[in-house]
Amino acid sequence: MAFVQDEDEKKKEQEGSQPQLVTGPSSVTPQQGQSAAPTIGSQPVKQQPSQRRAGSGRFQNLSRFIQANEGAGQRIGQQLGGNIQQRSQKLGQLIGQQGQQVQQQAGQEMQRLNQATPFIQQAVANPLQTIQDVASSERFANLRQNVLNLPEIAAQGDIQGQLQNLATTAQQTGSEAGRLGLLRQAFNLPGYSRGASRLDQLLLQSDPTALQQLGQTGREQAGLQQESFGDIQAQQAQLASDIQELGQQRATEAMKAATGAKTGRLKTLEERAKQTQSDFTGRREDIATKLRRGDALTNEDFNFMGIPEESRGELNEMIQMRGDKREMEDVVLIDSSGNRRTLSGQEARDLGIEGIDQKIDSGEAVEKIKYRQLPKFDFSEYLAQVDPSQFGVQQVASEEELAKLNALQQLMGEQDAYDTRLAGTTPEDIGFNYQSALGRGRSALGPQYVPGSYQTQSPYVEESSSSNFINDLLSVGGVMLDPTGGIIQKVVEPVTSIFCFRPNTLVTMEDGSKKAIKDITVRDRVALGGMVHGIGEALNDAIYIRNGVEVSAGHAFFNGSSWERVGKDNAEYIGNGELQSVYMIWTENHLLEINGSIWADNAEVDDYSGLTEEELLDILNSDTNRNKELSQLLNEEEAA
Repeated sequence: MAFVQDEDEKKKEQEGSQPQLVTGPSSVTPQQGQSAAPTIGSQPVKQQPSQRRAGSGRFQNLSRFIQANEGAGQRIGQQLGGNIQQRSQKLGQLIGQQGQQVQQQAGQEMQRLNQATPFIQQAVANPLQTIQDVASSERFANLRQNVLNLPEIAAQGDIQGQLQNLATTAQQTGSEAGRLGLLRQAFNLPGYSRGASRLDQLLLQSDPTALQQLGQTGREQAGLQQESFGDIQAQQAQLASDIQELGQQRATEAMKAATGAKTGRLKTLEERAKQTQSDFTGRREDIATKLRRGDALTNEDFNFMGIPEESRGELNEMIQMRGDKREMEDVVLIDSSGNRRTLSGQEARDLGIEGIDQKIDSGEAVEKIKYRQLPKFDFSEYLAQVDPSQFGVQQVASEEELAKLNALQQLMGEQDAYDTRLAGTTPEDIGFNYQSALGRGRSALGPQYVPGSYQTQSPYVEESSSSNFINDLLSVGGVMLDPTGGIIQKVVEPVTSIFCFRPNTLVTMEDGSKKAIKDITVRDRVALGGMVHGIGEALNDAIYIRNGVEVSAGHAFFNGSSWERVGKDNAEYIGNGELQSVYMIWTENHLLEINGSIWADNAEVDDYSGLTEEELLDILNSDTNRNKELSQLLNEEEAA
C-alpha cells in the first residue's frame, strides 16, 4: 500500500517545506523549523528519511515506511490489549459483585428456612393467634406452599451482553477489518483520521508477535470472564437447589404439623364424643332398667328425664306398682306344727307381702291368700331414644376448640369445616313423655285411685299354695307347699318352660366345694348366687349340653361378654324324646357357677312376673357393671 498525501502536504511541498510522517492516535506535527518525531501513544517513533519521487506524493516502498516506524506495531498491540484487559477487569468486578449478592441472598433464605421449625411448632400449637396475625399467617402459608426467595444474578443481562462484546473483540483480533475496528474504537479521539487508523493497522499487522499477543489477550480475557460467570451461575444453581430441597422439607413439615395437630385435637374430641354418648346411653339404660323392674327413681333420675317436681311423686308410685299383692284381705298361715292361723282385713293389710316373706323365713307357710292385685307398669317405652348425631365432635366441643380446628384448616390451606354455633349443644336430658305415662297409669288404676293410698278398682284375687302364686313367693324366699299345707322342698310335675339342670350337675358352693344340685337344700349357699331360696324337681324332654353342662332348653348362661339362651344354635341336643328328671333352683343373686361357667337361676331377676324370656334377657344384658365383673372373673379363672 502507498501513503497518499493530502492537499495540505502538496501545498507545503510546493512551498519548499519537507513533509512529515504522521501516524498513531497521539501523533504530533512538529513546529516549523523543528524536526518531526511521530509517536504511537506517548512513545516517539523512529523517523527514517522519506524516499519519494519528486512531486509524486507517494511512498515508493511500503517496507521502508514500516522500517521508519519500527516497534510501533508492538506498542499499538499492547495498547489495544491493555484496553481489552481493562474492559475484562471491569466485567470481572461486576461478576464478583453478583456472586457476593447471590451468596448473601442464599444465606438469608437458608437462615429463614432453618429458623422455620420453631415457628411451625408454635404456629400449630396456637393456631388462632397465628391466623389472626397477618404476618404469621402469610409466613406459614409461604412455608406450606414452598414459596422461596431464590438467589438471582440481578445483572445477568448486562453481564451476558458484555461477555458477548468481549467474545466479539477476541474474534476481531484475528482479522484486518476487526483490528481496524478495534483501533477506531480504542482511539476514537479528535484528530485521529481514518488514514491514521489504517496506518496503525498496517504497523500492527506488520508485527506477527504483536498480532499473536493481541489475539491471545482477547481470547484469554473472554474465556476468563466466561469461566468466572459460569462459576457464578453454577453456584447460583446449586444454592437454589439446596434452598428448594430445604424448602420442600419445611413445606412437608408445615403441612404434617398442621395435619397432626388437627388429627390430635379431633381424636381427643372424638373420644370425648364417644364417652359422652356412652355415658348418656348408659344413664338412659339404667333408668330404663329401673322402669322395667319397677325400682324407685331418684331426683337425679327425674332431672335427667326432664320431669317437673309436681309429677314425680305420683309417677314414682306408679313405677313401683310391680303387680305386688299390696292390698291384702285374707291370709292363712301354717306354723311348723301344722296349726292354721287366719289374718283378715286390716291385720292382713298391715302384714303385707313383706310380712309374709318374714313369716316364711321363720318357718311358717302360706296356705291361702286373698288380695287386690295392683297393675304393673313398664314406662320405659316413654323414654326417648338416643340420637347419635347429637353427640358429634362439634356438639361436645367448646366454641374455642372448634375455632382452633378451623384455624388449623386454614393453616392447611382448606376451608372452615366446623360450625362454632353447634359447640356445646349435647342434650342435657333424655326426654320422657311423662304426661302420657301418667295418663296411662291413671286410666289403668281407675277413678278410685288416690296417689299414696294404693286404692284401686281392681277385684280381689284368691290363690292357694298349689297355684302359680307359689312361684312368686319363691322369688322372694318362700318354699314350695303341697295342697294340704305340708312343707316340702320338691314338687315333681312335667314342665317344658322351666329352666333346669340334670340331677347330678355339680354346682360350685360358696366355700369352693362341689355339690350335686339334687342334694342342695334351701338356705345352702352357692358361689355367686348366695343363699338358696328354693329348689324343685320337674320333668323335661328338651335337654342340651353346653360347656359340659346338661341343661334344659332356654336356660340363660353368660358367654363371657353377654347373656344368651341355650338352644340348637349354641348347644348339642342330647334328649331322647322321653321326659327326664331336672332340677330348678332359685338363689339370692340369681347366679350359679357350674363347671367353670356362669348360669342364671330359674328366676333370673328379682321381679320376673309377667316378663317374657326376651325381656328377661334384655334385663340381664342391661346390667353392664355386673357383666363386666363376671367377664373379669371368668378371665381370672382361665388365667389361673
